[in-house]
Amino acid sequence: INGCIFESTTIYIEPVSTTPYISIQNLRLMPNPTRDYVDIEFDNIKANDVEIRLVNELGQLILSEKIYLGTGQHRKRLDLSNIPQGVYIVLIKGENFVVNQRLIIAK
Repeated sequence: INGCIFESTTIYIEPVSTTPYISIQNLRLMPNPTRDYVDIEFDNIKANDVEIRLVNELGQLILSEKIYLGTGQHRKRLDLSNIPQGVYIVLIKGENFVVNQRLIIAK
């Protein structure tokens, strides 16, 4: 009508998830509260490089260790004998995720 031409274009939209993929499951800190060490136990469902961090309540990095994890159950022991008592956060940080849990050191 009135010299207008109708054109049609198809647009394909690929959905993108806003939920990050977390490969660490069943994170456990034992014992908690603790004194000289903590065993970090978790299941890893995707092989990847991770960083285990211990930060204080102010967000300051106290300990850090990078490790490669295969799939399956893992246990990592952290030596806390030189860490003062207080409340800390244990973080496991991967490429696209971070999981964390509170840890109490009571000496």
